[in-house]
Amino acid sequence: MSLKSELKIMVLHEQGVRVDDQLESARSRIHVHNGAAQALRNAATSLKSLSTMVDHDLDAEKLPSDPMEVAKYMKMMIDRAVQGCLGAAQHQENVALAANGEVSAYERVVELLKKDVDAEKAKLAAATSAAAEPEAVNGQRPTGTRPSVSIASRRKAEDTAEGKRGRKKNGAHA
Repeated sequence: MSLKSELKIMVLHEQGVRVDDQLESARSRIHVHNGAAQALRNAATSLKSLSTMVDHDLDAEKLPSDPMEVAKYMKMMIDRAVQGCLGAAQHQENVALAANGEVSAYERVVELLKKDVDAEKAKLAAATSAAAEPEAVNGQRPTGTRPSVSIASRRKAEDTAEGKRGRKKNGAHA
């Protein structure tokens, strides 16, 4: 029993270590995705300010007519780039949210493995303490333990119980 429990404890501990590594990896991915989302949002903000400048020039009609068409086209492309950055940032936030869920799952697995290890340790401790209790070997009691009831005492108790039963059968009352 103790060898089995010790092996179980070792296996559960090893699984716990592996899951803990996965947990740390998931936590670091959260930070990476949050950082990427922030960088994309900053890029979108910069592109949006550029688009605002082009809008201002278009409204002021500072550009000749031919370049106006070019500016409108540039603005359309900048707006597309802004939307692409915002979409990519949203995707990174979604991935970070999924990584948060993964972290929660790994934390739960670590908790369950810890509970199993503690249960196995308790079983092992109980088995070890039970094995430490002295047992009679070949009918000999271990040194320092009280003897059980003697055979003569058991027979006397049986005879007394049998005598009472015998008298009840014969109709006599005690």
